[in-house]
Amino acid sequence: MAVDYEKHELNKMMINIAVWTDVDLDGAASYLVLKWMLLNKCDCKVNLNTCSPSKLRVEYLKWLQNNKNDDFDKIIMMDLDTSVISDLIDCNNVTIFDHHESHFEAAKKYKHATAHVRTCDSTAQLVYETLKLKCPNELSDAQMSLILHVSDYDSYKLAFKQTKKLNCLYWTFNGNRVETFAKDFSSGFNGFTQMQENAIALYNKKLKEVIENLQVFCGQLNNWKVASTFCETAHNDVAEHVLNSTGVDIVMLVNPKQQTVSFRKNNACTADLSKIAEKLCSGGGHESAAGGKLTESFLLFAKTLTPCNA
Repeated sequence: MAVDYEKHELNKMMINIAVWTDVDLDGAASYLVLKWMLLNKCDCKVNLNTCSPSKLRVEYLKWLQNNKNDDFDKIIMMDLDTSVISDLIDCNNVTIFDHHESHFEAAKKYKHATAHVRTCDSTAQLVYETLKLKCPNELSDAQMSLILHVSDYDSYKLAFKQTKKLNCLYWTFNGNRVETFAKDFSSGFNGFTQMQENAIALYNKKLKEVIENLQVFCGQLNNWKVASTFCETAHNDVAEHVLNSTGVDIVMLVNPKQQTVSFRKNNACTADLSKIAEKLCSGGGHESAAGGKLTESFLLFAKTLTPCNA
């Protein structure tokens, strides 16, 4: 029997909850906020799944080989455009939290799932703002600080000096990064330990090596100057370097290992990257950051690019 976690007495019964979240920093923070606001307050068994947006349908279908939606009292999807699996998850026991613009219109089509899909600086912030109305829970200054720093990074406003370092640290984690992040920042964010500072320094050293060995290709997409390069890590940092060094409007980062393409743009560019990602890569995302699959359409476009200095 499905359970409405927003209404039932959480501390009086064991409930089974499946959680799906993105593999990035915001996805990890969304899971941590969910723990603070809900999971730590109830007697529950959690089935945690992490996935990149481009692999969501494949991974969910694989998961369904050993699980059923009805096996769980609640299935919570976070920081993922679940419109690609709407036929699989439009159930009464599913709740969705997402702030990707590509999801806005599609979210209106859910008939049974509860969808909290709207503009927000991060999904972590969206989860907090939604659940604080349903499950009152005062967070500490350190916990709120973590939400603010993650939101600052995901919106790429970069108003705080430690924001980028937090993302750098996240990508130094091995294994299940989401679980590691939830453990290391279980009390919130109060700055970095010396060990964490050392890990960040090593990350930046490796990033410098990646940047020094980049091969960049340039071209034109409609009225926009574009650049593309291969990139398997530190996408935002590599994108920032390419944008600054080439002066292009849009950068496209190809990950051959994951068979994905990530799109970023400079602050002056008015292009909607979610639409470009949809057209070239069957993807989506935000106006300023998007991604998708390495498709035939993208490969055909890539043939128009020529080497440039970066």
